[in-house]
Amino acid sequence: MSHPDEETLAGLAFGDPDVPAPDVDHVSTCPSCSATVAELRRVVAVVAASPTQLDLTSPPDGLLDRIEAQIDDDQQEAGRSVLHPAEGPRVAPAPHNSIEVAARRRWMPAAWAGGAAAAGIAIGLLAGYAVWNEPAAPAAVEVANTRLDTLDTRQWQGTATLVRDHGHESLTVNTQRLDPGSGYLEVWLINRDGKRMVSLGVLRADGRSSFPVTQQLIDEGYVVVDISKEAFDDKPAHSGDSLLRGTLAG
Repeated sequence: MSHPDEETLAGLAFGDPDVPAPDVDHVSTCPSCSATVAELRRVVAVVAASPTQLDLTSPPDGLLDRIEAQIDDDQQEAGRSVLHPAEGPRVAPAPHNSIEVAARRRWMPAAWAGGAAAAGIAIGLLAGYAVWNEPAAPAAVEVANTRLDTLDTRQWQGTATLVRDHGHESLTVNTQRLDPGSGYLEVWLINRDGKRMVSLGVLRADGRSSFPVTQQLIDEGYVVVDISKEAFDDKPAHSGDSLLRGTLAG
């Protein structure tokens, strides 16, 4: 039976509920895969406990000897439990002489370094899984829009679009180049009652601008987009000289 791929094993280590049931069942009965998942979970726990830095230090005195003894015991136990073909000769284990022990002990620091490298690989695998499985950021959503027409001839000269991006709304205005005369162009939101209005800001000369708004403002009925010609004076009120207008509709 084929083993699950590395991404699936990383998903199990992360506790991903979307891992297919056959893979979960396989890992629960496969010593190799379950050991891999256990190691990945250990790495996750270590990283979570020390998110900023992992310090790999030398093993304490006597640890390598204990590991070596445990490996020897495991190998001997495995040799007793393996079923050999009846017609095949049994191969006796090589004697543990002083040269072999010395060689193994020289190898153990390298194995320790190899284990550190393996931990690094596991961290990389888990990090890769987290990046690839991170939910994509939601794209900007168009909530409402309107065409902007002249008030006198009803000619279409622009658009206004209400956009929601990461929980924040903005109104994007895009018009043909309009003549501000000796003043400037201002964008407004007028309430449905036709009596109340708020200024959003000045429209750029190229006719393209974006203004932050709130959903509360829209919910209160400020849905009529108005572009007016304003003079450079000390009067903040609407001049009454509207060039374009349209009502937002979802």
